Parts: sequence; structure tokens; C-alpha cells
Amino acid sequence: MEKIEGKLVRQYIGVGSLGFTALLYIISGISFLIWKTEIPKIVRLIIFGYSMVMGITGLLGCLNNFSFSKVIRGVMPIVFGITILAFINQFSTLYALFLGIYILIIAIVKTIDYVIQRSNKTPGRSMVLLSAIVIYLFALPLLFAPGINQRRAFLITGIFCIFYGFSLLGDFIVEVAPIKQTNRFKKRIRVNLPVFMTMLMPKKAISYINNLVAVDDDGVIEEDSFKVDKIPDIEIFVHVTEKGFGTIGHADLYFEGKVYCYGNYDFQSTKLFGSIGDGVLFTANNRDEYIKFCAKATGDSIFAFGLSLTDKQKQAIRDRLSELFTHVYPWESLYQKYEEGKYQSETVPNDYASELYKATHASMYKFKDTSFKTYFVLTTNCVKLSDYVIRATGIAAANPNGIMSPGSYYDYLNEQYRLKNSIVISKQTYHHSVEIEHEK
Repeated sequence: MEKIEGKLVRQYIGVGSLGFTALLYIISGISFLIWKTEIPKIVRLIIFGYSMVMGITGLLGCLNNFSFSKVIRGVMPIVFGITILAFINQFSTLYALFLGIYILIIAIVKTIDYVIQRSNKTPGRSMVLLSAIVIYLFALPLLFAPGINQRRAFLITGIFCIFYGFSLLGDFIVEVAPIKQTNRFKKRIRVNLPVFMTMLMPKKAISYINNLVAVDDDGVIEEDSFKVDKIPDIEIFVHVTEKGFGTIGHADLYFEGKVYCYGNYDFQSTKLFGSIGDGVLFTANNRDEYIKFCAKATGDSIFAFGLSLTDKQKQAIRDRLSELFTHVYPWESLYQKYEEGKYQSETVPNDYASELYKATHASMYKFKDTSFKTYFVLTTNCVKLSDYVIRATGIAAANPNGIMSPGSYYDYLNEQYRLKNSIVISKQTYHHSVEIEHEK
């Protein structure tokens, strides 16, 4: 009884926090529009103080459990705070400059995406070019003349904060004034946080899990769960490793007995440090074997979010997958070719695709056309394919026109999991060293 009451208390705290966060973003957005070119000095001092407290707290945490990455995370807020104090009178100009740099990065990513889609002759690529040009028009004035473009920087920030706040407020209203769950699937514009704020969310979550595993004798961790007595109709897996590029994450789907995963699995086609290559789609028939392979081969920890769908939505997923498979042709890993005598080597191939096939006998495919023909880590990636399939149901979890990050997917799913009247009905965490079970 106490456990149930505790869950209800945390549920209401979570809902209240959502409403408070929504109002905070809306107020912040309105404030940026009112300030126009200059953040009040008291606000800058508060930001400085908060940064220093965060940094010092982080460094103190290193005393008990030292690591170089924790030191870096502790030092960065302090450096940020000192920079604000040192340039307190130029804060607005610096803000405009950094915003310009961030927007420029997005424009460059869109340009690369356009070049790739042009080489693949993907329909609709002209819109990608047009969006890149528009983004450049926003970025370049901020970058080269930040001092006279503070108003533009504040306007962009204010509008974003207001839209994001109303996006959260919509979730809050649904939560406190419940409506039928099916209505939650209606398409609506979803505003995502900037990628630099979400891309390491899975890594932070797994660091939290690691700490719990270290102190739990049974290796079992209990988390809050708004329990629904139903097996999920579809699961979204968000993978993360503790080191390297895997800290950014990876995403794939499990639907009606099959895992669907997209990535850059043909290492012979990779370019630009593995960020570009032939897009490979694979399907695996055994969920548990696939999860065990990921844990063993790459040290992945996996967050499995289960969603409840209507019959109409399940059919929409089936139709979308059927349509997707009209654009692919079978592809074999080096190990399959080695077995068939099509590939000669003194050693047995052990690249990722080969190891995956050995463990799961996955079926692999490459794309004949569409934007998925070429994989690009920042746009046409695992999240884009997962979102392309999920979006057939009307669920808009990611922004298809921005940088596609597994972190933004994790942020959305974890937020929905914490709400009672949500499409996300379960969450399971598979640690790379031990399975952590949750209620469904």
C-alpha cells in the first residue's frame, strides 16, 4: 500500500513538474521578446551563480568516485560561469554569436544532406536545399555581426521557448484533464529541444543505472511505472554505451516478432570517419537474442519503451513496413559470403554485420532508392527510419527536418513514460552486465 501511495505522490509531482516547466519556458520566451537586446544584469548574475554551484557540486562528486569525464563535466559549468562574469556587459553579443554558430552547424548538416540526396536522386531534395539556404540566412548575420543582431537572436530564442512551452503544456493539459487515449495519436506539431541538450541524455541515464547496479545486491532496480495490464504493441529500443560514439545512442524497433534496425553496417562503404555509407536495414526474428548480442558485442545498455496502439495504428505500421520493403534488395555480410565461398580470407570475418548474422541470423537489405539509400549519422540515421515507421500512426516523436538524435527520442519517450495517460505503457532497461526488470 505504501509503495502504491509513493508512486501516486511521485506521479503528481511529475505532472506538476511538467506544468511548471511548460510555464517556465513560456515565461522565458515572453521575457526574451520583451528584453529584445539585453538580458537584465540580475538574470546574468543568477546564471553565473547557478553555473558555479553546478560546477562545484560536480567536482565535489569526484572526491568519492573520480573520473576524468566527471572532472570535465564539473569544470565546464565553472568556465561558462566565469565567462559570463568576465564578459557580463557583452553577454548578449556572445549569446548571439554562439546561437549563430549552432544554427550554422545545422545549415551545414542540411547542405551535406542535400548533396547526399542529390546523388541518390531522392524526390523532394529541392526542399532540403531551400531549408538549408533559409537557415544560412538566419545564421550568417548572427555569426558575422552578432553585436547588431542581438534582437534577432532574442526573437528566435523567444519564439522557440514559447512553442516548446506550449508543446509541454499540451501534454500537461491531457494529463490533468484525461481524454481517450486514441485522441493522443492525432498529429500535432512537436517542438524538440536543441540536439546539444538531448544527445547525451541516454548516456546520463545509463550512468544513473550504473550507480544503482553498483549498490543493489540483487542487480534488480525498481523504477516508477504507471502500470497497464497489457503487452506493448510495439517497442522502441534506445541503445547507449558508456564510451565513444555509442554515448550518443542508437534506436530501433520491435514489432510483431521482428526487430527492425537501420544503420551503417557495410564498413567497406563508409566515408568521413564512418559518418556516411550505404544504408543497411536488417530484421531479426528473436528479440532476446538480439538484445543479448548488443550487450555482449558492443556493451550496449538498452532502454525498451513499449507503446500501446489501436488496431488501425497497427495496420498503419504494417502498411508502412510493407511499403519500405518495396525499396530494398537482399544484401549479405562478409561472413555469409565467406560461408558461401564468395569471399576469400585467411581469417573469419568479424565485422559488426558478420557478428550480428552469426548471433541472430538476421536478414539484411540495402536500399535501391529513397533517402535511406545513403546513411548519414546526423540526418538519415536509425532515428529517422524508426520515426518514419512510427509516424505512420500519427505519433510525432522527433523533428524530421532537424538533426535526428537518439537523445531526442529518449527524451520524448521517457517524458511520456512518466505520465499516466500516455501511449508509452512500459519501460525496461537491459544493462550490459545484468537485466533490469520493470513492471509492464
